[in-house]
Amino acid sequence: MLQEYVVMEDGRKKRRTLLHITLLNLRKAAVEDSSPRAMKKFGQVMERYRPGIINEGAGVLLAPAEMTPEEWAADQIEKNKTRKPPPGTFDDDEDWKNR
Repeated sequence: MLQEYVVMEDGRKKRRTLLHITLLNLRKAAVEDSSPRAMKKFGQVMERYRPGIINEGAGVLLAPAEMTPEEWAADQIEKNKTRKPPPGTFDDDEDWKNR
């Protein structure tokens, strides 16, 4: 099943394993040809081999654009011009500023 063959896909030659070709043909028969047997078999294959949920509580990591240290420092200086201190900090306490 892992032997590779050259096939034509979208007008280009591609190397595919027999397993890959078989799964593509099964999917085509299930979806495009509406074969009930192929649909059942494809559903069984997808149920058995689909990736599971690793961590339902997982989030997304957003990374900032790449910057040089100088660009980052300039960006932070600009952001700090309009920064408001968090509530309850000394910067927020007018009495503290007057001491």
